[in-house]
Amino acid sequence: MRRPPHDLPRGEAYRATRAPAGAKVLSAYVRVHPEDGRGWHQLGVAQPETGVFDSAIELFQRAIEIDPEYTHAWANLIGALDLSDRTAEAWQMCEDGLRRFGEHEHLVKARHQLLDPRFRFADPGDPPPDF
Repeated sequence: MRRPPHDLPRGEAYRATRAPAGAKVLSAYVRVHPEDGRGWHQLGVAQPETGVFDSAIELFQRAIEIDPEYTHAWANLIGALDLSDRTAEAWQMCEDGLRRFGEHEHLVKARHQLLDPRFRFADPGDPPPDF
């Protein structure tokens, strides 16, 4: 599948996911560019910064609906499912992705994170541990 043009510059998208108002910037972007799976993905990435994993899950799913080959969205969906105590769904998604894409680096990393207890946080809003 050919990806639609990504009008939001990469650096700007990354900064928006880290900024306090980043979700607002990205929400405005996807309203104008609803066909941009990467925009939906970036909006999903901005959600866990505030501990909102249910919203992130929906946004990653939307990104995958638009661009089923976007493995970054698959990996982040797997992580968000896991952090939302939906680990069985995360494993199923990981297995489906590995079957579909083979040993793709994003999915291999997601599988390692599922196996690593250091990625289990006491509270979804807790920061990740220092490794």
